[in-house]
Amino acid sequence: MQSVKKRLIVLMLALVLGVSFLGTASAAIDKKPGDTFTVNVVCKGADVYAYVIALNYDASVLENTGVTSGRKIADGEITTAGADLYSAYTGKTVMTASFKVKAGTEGKTAAITITEMQPSKDADKNVVDGKWSGGTTINVVDRIPGDADGNGAIDIDDALTVLQ
Repeated sequence: MQSVKKRLIVLMLALVLGVSFLGTASAAIDKKPGDTFTVNVVCKGADVYAYVIALNYDASVLENTGVTSGRKIADGEITTAGADLYSAYTGKTVMTASFKVKAGTEGKTAAITITEMQPSKDADKNVVDGKWSGGTTINVVDRIPGDADGNGAIDIDDALTVLQ
């Protein structure tokens, strides 16, 4: 009977943990120092045939560890550009950037933003009228909320750890 009771409690805790994290839909992502992650910049605008964009990030918190289809201009800024006369960029990933959270940054927040830039003085022809996805906010935490066993994932083992 004791075993059935314990399993029921574990199942209820797992459900509560799962529901609480499903309900917190936000652009912010919790990461620990040393964690790595990737940001994909995707064109969401219609009829975008050319672009010049910058991906900006807080270099005091995040280290850029790689970029595809772009170039790191300075710590905190990566740029990319493209043009295609025959095929729109809508729905396509135009840049992928990888980051690592720096040590000693617990409690800090780092914004990752995407800025459209004007490629020339002829604004009527060159300013991209598109929307971009990929920007986010990184909250640096010493542990992920709900990760009771500290393995970096929220799973049934966390519920068992709480019960012990």
